[in-house]
Amino acid sequence: MPPTPWLRFGSTSPASAPNTGGRFLEPPEAGKGALRSGFGVAHFGLQTTDLDGDLARLGEAGVYAHAEPRRTGSIRYAYVTAPDGVVIELVELHLPAHLARFVPLLNGVNRAIYLTRRTLQTSVLVPRRHYTHA
Repeated sequence: MPPTPWLRFGSTSPASAPNTGGRFLEPPEAGKGALRSGFGVAHFGLQTTDLDGDLARLGEAGVYAHAEPRRTGSIRYAYVTAPDGVVIELVELHLPAHLARFVPLLNGVNRAIYLTRRTLQTSVLVPRRHYTHA
């Protein structure tokens, strides 16, 4: 499988995911409507402050999680599939107060990196292998 490109939206990026033990959260396989090779979207994530509430509202609309929410370190997450087959990851952060105060700082660093890349006209798509830990 080729490396997965990460595209950053807003102030959160995969590099700043706190306390995951150096592991990336692998999504389920995308459905038929999603692009699985070349350029396109097969999976994207959204941060939420109420994972259970969001899953309940989605369930009322006929969209169900692939499995019960899981927890990895300070991250609790679940996957749903959109009607077009794109997998959507809902992520809820649970950080102790002494760590939560650093999230804006990490987001600021990521923003600076993004702006530097943009200024230097380098790609904002970065293969995931650049972030994996040995």
